[in-house]
Amino acid sequence: MRTSVFAAAAGLLALAACGPATTGTTPQRSTTTISLPASGSQGVGATGTALGTGTTSITSYNEVGPVLTRLQASPDEVWRILPVVYQVARIPLGTLDTSERLLGNRKLTVTRQLNGEPLSRIVNCGTSGMGSNVADTYRVVLYVESRVRAVEGGASLETTVQGQATQPAVSSPPVQCYSTGQLERMIAREVQNRLLNPATPG
Repeated sequence: MRTSVFAAAAGLLALAACGPATTGTTPQRSTTTISLPASGSQGVGATGTALGTGTTSITSYNEVGPVLTRLQASPDEVWRILPVVYQVARIPLGTLDTSERLLGNRKLTVTRQLNGEPLSRIVNCGTSGMGSNVADTYRVVLYVESRVRAVEGGASLETTVQGQATQPAVSSPPVQCYSTGQLERMIAREVQNRLLNPATPG
């Protein structure tokens, strides 16, 4: 049975006191109004205040900045490992800038799961009218990007995860999603693990 990278990362969090220091930012609240597909249809809206026939509102959050992780390794070492970590996380690279040590995917379309994990563990897009997570039922476009910088004593890894959720076959504004920090921590822990264990298979 294949063990998810996210599950492995969750186990590593128990060793947080020995791992890299990670900091993040405070999410900002936003409200999106969406249209229901037809009068009387159920299970399409989101928890919030009904605005009238055929509309409802979703309250969600938007992450305002990257999660920063400091690593005791050279920027070149971290940069060499990072593409492998993205491959293991099943995030195809859409951006790769070697001169800036920047990579990621700014338009990763995902439905329900990423690498075997529910999207609601990665981004919070609010809750639907039926009580389910919007991230797990809508189509989500993720923005995932990591940058490596040189800092005193090593390197910093800055990873940004954001998202927008839309309901398939419905013409409505996208719902803003904020990161739970799960994916950023997984990337940082996997990089740290590979720095400590270079023989770890890709």
